[in-house]
Amino acid sequence: MITAYNWNDSDVNEKLTGFKNKASPKVRQLIQASKQKHREWDNAGRPRNNHILFVGKKSAKRALRRQQRKEAAIEREQFLQRLEKDPNDKAFFQLIKRNQSSIKSNCPEILIDGVKTAKTPSNQRETFADYFKNLATPQENQNFKDELLSNSTNRCNLIKEVSKNSTKRKILVTQQEILNAIQKLKNGKSPDEYGITAEHIKYAGNEITHIYQNIFNQIFKERKVATSFKTGIITPVPKKGKDLTQATNYRGITVTSAHGKVYEYVLMEKAGLKNINQSNLQFGFTERLSPTLAALILSEVYSEINGKDLLFITTLDSQKAFDVVNHQILLDKLYYLGVDIEYWDVIEDMYNGVTSTVKWQGDTSLSFSIDQGVRQGGILSSHLYKQYINELLSELETHNMGISIGNTYAGCPSCADDIVLLSNDQNEMQEMLNTVYDYSSDHRFLIHPIKSNTINKSVNKRTSERIQQSTENFTLGDNIMEFKSETTHLGLKRTTSEETKININDRISLAR
Repeated sequence: MITAYNWNDSDVNEKLTGFKNKASPKVRQLIQASKQKHREWDNAGRPRNNHILFVGKKSAKRALRRQQRKEAAIEREQFLQRLEKDPNDKAFFQLIKRNQSSIKSNCPEILIDGVKTAKTPSNQRETFADYFKNLATPQENQNFKDELLSNSTNRCNLIKEVSKNSTKRKILVTQQEILNAIQKLKNGKSPDEYGITAEHIKYAGNEITHIYQNIFNQIFKERKVATSFKTGIITPVPKKGKDLTQATNYRGITVTSAHGKVYEYVLMEKAGLKNINQSNLQFGFTERLSPTLAALILSEVYSEINGKDLLFITTLDSQKAFDVVNHQILLDKLYYLGVDIEYWDVIEDMYNGVTSTVKWQGDTSLSFSIDQGVRQGGILSSHLYKQYINELLSELETHNMGISIGNTYAGCPSCADDIVLLSNDQNEMQEMLNTVYDYSSDHRFLIHPIKSNTINKSVNKRTSERIQQSTENFTLGDNIMEFKSETTHLGLKRTTSEETKININDRISLAR
């Protein structure tokens, strides 16, 4: 019982006024102490492990949280005692409000997906499940071409036949490889559907490595991935600044099996899937490379413009890029890139029989099949997607389509699915767009003609305006891409004029 402890209630009753300052003097004192310890630790270069400053910082933070929990418990007990002594309607409704779920929905009361209207959390959950199920099912489009898919499917079937009839080498996983994979797990992430987090696995230490070793070796022996590794929980996350009554304006982030993540890290290293045959202009999810380098290249290209030169900039928006990756085409590419057939078999099985559920408002939907796409949140997903799109970047560079800085090609700096096309020639830019359109048609994904924007920049503002008025609009397939005054690339505004001023004002606005 709370009353069994000899706690001083006086601090709890002395509250500051104001929404953001409901802290007792004791808590404020501990907050200042915690901040001071953090400053000392930060000034010393943020040492880790058993360093006295690191231990002191953690102890101060722990003391603060302990006091906050203690005061919350006392306040709860005092409220219940007041309710027993003086029951009234106001206190009764306060009790109901306290016991209601603290989960808040960012979604308005009505969620609309096409013509389907959902007002309750249960119906909204079903609507989301239908939406993500449809997204995970390959769709036909009049702009899609069938030749590559047909050839890839035939080649994958042939590879599987060859694999069945060939003698495979034995693949063994070492405990050190497992320990290395475990250390890569990120702390503080949501638990999987079994309630397992990265912390559970890390704190298990060496006790768990031999169990993983037996399981992973069995997977490589049978070329069959555990069913529990193929399940996931999709959480709809609203896109910034979008209409939240539309299910299409939510991004599905998948929480996969924590044990499966360990396995994926092991597989990624053993199969050499990280950055194989990657374009030099691909900066997304790449070790020792920052995505901002793609933005830097664009700025460097602009700084090379002289006098009356003109630079055409086109930012491409791929619709649901990660969600519509075709598995057969992806597997065909991996084999062509030289992934050993033993690992190819495992990856093929990993994407066979994948299922997900949608979590919304504290509950989950029925599971449904995932027949296309690489999961946003999966360990291998970003690397596999980069291989899916890599040939496009290579084709543009091979044919020297786009601008160069000196002898260095810089025509399509990219960050995963964020691709920008750069050229100082109108006809060349149209050729680049034709190449992108053909590639998207073959690989069965759509480039949004409205959200993909083209601007032109020139040192001479009058030259820029004059050429923009006299230049015909570019086309993407049958769709016209009108010139815009600005576009956004990796969070930075790219405009025909006053670009620096606009970005500075945006950053100041965010800081406020």
